[in-house]
Amino acid sequence: MVLLRTLQRLIPAFLLATLTGAVTISLTAPVYAKKSGLSPAKIKQINKSRKSFEACRKDVIDQLRDGTINKKKFEVALGSCKENFPGADLYITCKKQAIQAASAKNVAASQAIEQCKRYLIATTFDPDVPVPFFTEGGQLYFASVGLNRSLPISALAPPNFNCDKLQAATRNLTQAQYFLFGNHPNTFAGTGDLKGDALMELLKMSKPSVTGVDIVDFGRVFNDPRAASGMVYFPTGACDFEAEPGDLLSGLSAYYLIDHGANSVTPYFGIAYYKQDQRRVTTAKLIQALLRTLGPTYKGTPKNDYVTFIAAANLTEVDDEQDPKNLCKQPRQHRFVGIVQGHKDKPNKPEYLILANVKNLCDFGDRLAKRLVQ
Repeated sequence: MVLLRTLQRLIPAFLLATLTGAVTISLTAPVYAKKSGLSPAKIKQINKSRKSFEACRKDVIDQLRDGTINKKKFEVALGSCKENFPGADLYITCKKQAIQAASAKNVAASQAIEQCKRYLIATTFDPDVPVPFFTEGGQLYFASVGLNRSLPISALAPPNFNCDKLQAATRNLTQAQYFLFGNHPNTFAGTGDLKGDALMELLKMSKPSVTGVDIVDFGRVFNDPRAASGMVYFPTGACDFEAEPGDLLSGLSAYYLIDHGANSVTPYFGIAYYKQDQRRVTTAKLIQALLRTLGPTYKGTPKNDYVTFIAAANLTEVDDEQDPKNLCKQPRQHRFVGIVQGHKDKPNKPEYLILANVKNLCDFGDRLAKRLVQ
């Protein structure tokens, strides 16, 4: 309903000991560049991310040690470091596991550690790669940042992204956007048993509206929630990529769900826009590239001549514009859902690619719905 139209318009002691262990990443630019085939500029970018992650991690560990933050806040702050600099985090975790496995088997760990460096490469933005996404262990990474954990607004600082628009929306929800994958309010935990007038009362709605009714600290409800047509969309805001995207892409944006009451944001989806005059990738090739990124369980479902949805399970419910809805309905079958759209006048030319973290959307909705019924 709102999806395409809108887009077209626009820690304890043992843990502390583990974290403070001597973990270093040896990446001398000329040597590693020669071995990996990466340019010195790419190695510089990787090293900058690694150093930023280590500084961020050291800062939150120091705060835990001196009592500035408690364990819960420490875990949130550390998660923020991982979201902002995911490649270094994945590499360090992989390296620790490789060393432990090698020690148990009494073999050299050097080869396994070398393989861990793939994370540093895979999570680093490459303007020549058509699909700026990487998935690993059910986690999603987009243009060098993570799209996995909720973050305090104050901790949101994705490298190479400008988040002014998102910051403005967190301060004033009239600047938020409401689109992408609506759900009936009953799909979320806490509201499932409420029907008819009881649901209307919970939502404090006097009457339904096709243009939407804003529900404080929840979302915007369209149509009649007493019927199947009722849909809720949550407030979102974007961080826009401000580094040079290269010859293939015209821009990238990361969208976050806004929890105004908790002063936090949750990563929702990344979108990559493609230059209309680029000749390197067709819409069909982009679909196949995204399928390879997500794995063999995913398949594409055409909506029309220029829009294809990509998911691991069938998209069984659609709204009046034939866009997927109720992806959070039990049993929840979707973690990621993608959209590839070609230009209307030239469908073979891709206009944009979206990959959404639907699990985050559903968990976010559960949290807000539970809070609503308290």
